[in-house]
Amino acid sequence: MYRFEAVGRLSLTNYLMQSVICTTIFYGYGLGLFGRAGVFIGAIIALAVYGIQLWLSPLYLKKFSNGPVEYLLRIWTYLSWKGQPRKKKRSNLVTHENAPGVQ
Repeated sequence: MYRFEAVGRLSLTNYLMQSVICTTIFYGYGLGLFGRAGVFIGAIIALAVYGIQLWLSPLYLKKFSNGPVEYLLRIWTYLSWKGQPRKKKRSNLVTHENAPGVQ
């Protein structure tokens, strides 16, 4: 189950890598197997790509906490190079508890 969890944590990166790998295998700028490979061979290739991702994803997560595309998405989402939400600045608002003269 740990391997499936690792693939899930790198889901966007793995999805994009599947797209790049499979289009390179099947389209004309790569091996051009589209239309020449049958359904069975296509399924074997897809399972092989996923198997490689099951093997490589836990290795990647031992060194990094997030995938590269997930990290870029966090930078864009939080508008912060750290990929973390910005901390709110403390304001000196007067509340009922700390208002002067209120008992």
